[in-house]
Amino acid sequence: MSENQRPQGLFLFSGGLDSLLASRLLKNQGVRIVGLRFRHSFLPPLDKAVREAFSSPLIEVDLRREFLQILRSPPNGFGKNANPCLDCKILFYTQARLWLEKTGCSYVVSGDVVEQRPFSQRRQALAQIEKASGLRGLVVRPLCQRLLPPSLPETRGWVDREKLEALSGRGRHRQFELAALWNISALPTPAGGCSLTQVGFGKKVLDLLSKGLESLENFEALKRGSYFALGPKTVLIMGRDEGQNEKLRLLFNPANHLFFEEPDLPTPCGLLLGEPVPPDRVAALLLGFSKCSSGNFLVQGRGGEARIPVSSPIDRAESERFRI
Repeated sequence: MSENQRPQGLFLFSGGLDSLLASRLLKNQGVRIVGLRFRHSFLPPLDKAVREAFSSPLIEVDLRREFLQILRSPPNGFGKNANPCLDCKILFYTQARLWLEKTGCSYVVSGDVVEQRPFSQRRQALAQIEKASGLRGLVVRPLCQRLLPPSLPETRGWVDREKLEALSGRGRHRQFELAALWNISALPTPAGGCSLTQVGFGKKVLDLLSKGLESLENFEALKRGSYFALGPKTVLIMGRDEGQNEKLRLLFNPANHLFFEEPDLPTPCGLLLGEPVPPDRVAALLLGFSKCSSGNFLVQGRGGEARIPVSSPIDRAESERFRI
């Protein structure tokens, strides 16, 4: 079958090394692919060098709102941290099925390695994802496909099974070997770098969810400073430097937040999420993370604006009790 006669594969491109290698395995046997990369609030932007190394058409789709619904109550639960990996995979594969017709592709390709991830890449999980997304038999995983039952693209001769790999587990030796063989110098993070797999960040996400404060803007704020759980329904995000202070200013939504700053002194800014707490306590906490002994904080939001004088900062050691 000539290259132009072969149906195209729709490649779920995470931006990780495994994705780059899996795409190269198919290209080396003349298979045409179209890349599809989904975005949500916890994935990093695609590195330019990685994008160039992929070297195929690439469509990027924003799934932040759809992913937020899953994060609120993942049907299959969380992994080790705040990562609903199995339900995330089902969402991505279900969306990919909808994109098959739009892109003129006939099957889906991914960089999965069987048993690499204990939650979402077990053999049973891979089969569950295919079934739940309506893609049973229509997924090719070039890095481990020879360990899995033949897919429809293989049985129809669109993909040569013997030219695929049989990788399993968490080892990376073969991946680095292939990267060196193909002169892939842009080595991205192994799985696209989802921040929900990080222990410290995951704790903040779970706390925000427990308070019912999950929203796209609040999750963006979560990434921009230190996190203090000030009450059952209240969180303070504190800028750690002027760069983060400015980012918090840009994220400030007067309808939903309170914003604290001392315009005349070098103190941290704070973005208060959720139910209000005494503003003088918030201002005193922020002052305690500066070298200033007093201040006059400006508080804005929720239909008002006020000045809060502070003459005694809260000791940092006391404030640390609320930090996550």
